[in-house]
Amino acid sequence: MIIYGTYFDGSSSRPRKVRLKVHEERVECSEHDGKTFYSASLSHCRLTPSLGNSRRFLKLPNGGRWEGDEHAIAVIEKKMAGGRGMHFVHSLEKRWRAALTSFVVLGIAVWLFVDMGIPLMAAKIAVAVPEEILDKVSKQSLTMLDERLFKPSELDSEERENMQDTFTALVKEMGLGERYRLQLRKGGKIGANAFALPSGTIIVTDELIKLAEDDRQIRGVLVHEVAHVQNRHAIRHALQQLGVFALVSISMGDITSITSVATTLPMILVESGYSRDFEREADDAVIRYFSQKSWNSKPFQEILLSLQQASGHSQQPSFLSTHPGIQERIKRLKELEAENSSTRLIF
Repeated sequence: MIIYGTYFDGSSSRPRKVRLKVHEERVECSEHDGKTFYSASLSHCRLTPSLGNSRRFLKLPNGGRWEGDEHAIAVIEKKMAGGRGMHFVHSLEKRWRAALTSFVVLGIAVWLFVDMGIPLMAAKIAVAVPEEILDKVSKQSLTMLDERLFKPSELDSEERENMQDTFTALVKEMGLGERYRLQLRKGGKIGANAFALPSGTIIVTDELIKLAEDDRQIRGVLVHEVAHVQNRHAIRHALQQLGVFALVSISMGDITSITSVATTLPMILVESGYSRDFEREADDAVIRYFSQKSWNSKPFQEILLSLQQASGHSQQPSFLSTHPGIQERIKRLKELEAENSSTRLIF
């Protein structure tokens, strides 16, 4: 096929009106008399992409270029087997509504991936993390918390013993196993607080223990934190913070790189807390436990309110994550309890 256009040799700006003969695998440039002065493999030539209404041209291997009208360019594009895709892209560039729709669709796709894709990836990876890695992450995290925030517990021996007995009884009652351990610390500027590390270590501060008015309030806090461990909320939340590239790397087998979570986990627990869904899952576990004991959730609601009041002079505890807020959580506890009203309750 022969098409007409303008040739530039790449060394000067002087145009030459030439004929371009397009074969299946080659192109030939010739003068109007038919004499060929340049030939090149079609696979070594490149068509410039469409940019709005700007003129496109064919780049030649010798540094020159050939320009033609849209019909001529379309012929070359078809020969180069890129016609359909490039034509579609070019048509989008000329239609602002289509371009805007594509932009919106892209934005929705990105939002869905961030909102659903990354959490799903993190959940899948968290389940597959070996306990040895969880132990390592938890030990490093506890060391960092002890160095930066906590102080040794100042509870007397009787208080420590009572707290340990309550925890041991709970672990046995729930069939949790030996990996669950209790650590007592003075919270300092963190104040009344409780944390769950991925390995099963539950940290409770002196301030929270002194704030609790009875054993059921303490049990509610402990069950809530145990639920975070069982559902691997801490490691899932930390993985989500790593970003998509780290998640892909870990999912491809680089599981040891998950130890980098240890550097971010302490601040995540202290400052950002858990997501709305994670807090709901943990609260649901408290309702189930209290229901099995034929208790109502009032003690748990009371300790939530007490912790909220105590947090007015300290950093917001992770246990009181603002996603959701305390009042919303209490409302939901009451609704769940109402659904289970057939269960006999002891007030």
